[in-house]
Amino acid sequence: MRKLTVVALLQKAEEGGHLQCANDTPIGDNRHELELNVGDAVVFPSYLWHRSAPVTKGEKQSIAMWCLGSPFK
Repeated sequence: MRKLTVVALLQKAEEGGHLQCANDTPIGDNRHELELNVGDAVVFPSYLWHRSAPVTKGEKQSIAMWCLGSPFK
């Protein structure tokens, strides 16, 4: 079972590509957008909704890792 998600930014897009996450469903103001710099990493519970916003200019490169384990209690 995926327990934690780790995302690190390797190359930043010129525009767009921010990491978006939300506590449950991405409705209205519930969505948060994180602007990472090259070399930054973020760790969060894998059950949180998340995605990369569309890249509108340039190219983004990132890497993701999942830490496995028994379910959270």
